[in-house]
Amino acid sequence: MSTACPECESPVQPPGDARVSELIECPGCRSELEVIALTPIALALAPDPEEDWGE
Repeated sequence: MSTACPECESPVQPPGDARVSELIECPGCRSELEVIALTPIALALAPDPEEDWGE
């Protein structure tokens, strides 16, 4: 089952064994997307990684 990229609206086909919080890449715009729901599949732009400043 595919869904639209929230950034560019290109169809994205998550892997069949996708899990919530898994990161995937949009084939259209190369945005990093996070799986936020499985039924139905929903994607959101992945949050930017936070710096840990060596802590």
